[in-house]
Amino acid sequence: GASLALPPPAAFADVSDGNELPNGVAQFSRLVKTRSGISRLKKRLLESSADFDKKDWDGVDSYVRRIFTSGEDMKAITPKSKKAEADKLIAELKEYSRAAEPSITARDAKGVAAILTKCDTIFQQFFDLQSNVPDQI
Repeated sequence: GASLALPPPAAFADVSDGNELPNGVAQFSRLVKTRSGISRLKKRLLESSADFDKKDWDGVDSYVRRIFTSGEDMKAITPKSKKAEADKLIAELKEYSRAAEPSITARDAKGVAAILTKCDTIFQQFFDLQSNVPDQI
């Protein structure tokens, strides 16, 4: 019979190819990138949202959805010992990003910016949680 050549699963991709980040690194990288965009988006919302058209607001909506799905990356990189604390932050992040929908629909830039500020704080708490590993005695 004919054989079918399949590429290796992403988890086994050759990192030296430069096309896949190792597990954990990819998730962390996406989280950092998503968080770093929050302040830029907030600035745009507060300074120039009067000039936003439907495409701009659609972009805001998709960015807030990306924040929502960041919870999955957070789950993937959280050590078991921090799971309970991380789960609480992830639930808050999802709750706040969901709460942005009415403000986005209403084109309420200040409302969205306030929610982004809260999301940014949650990202910071999550990163602090990851780095808060007790020293070995």
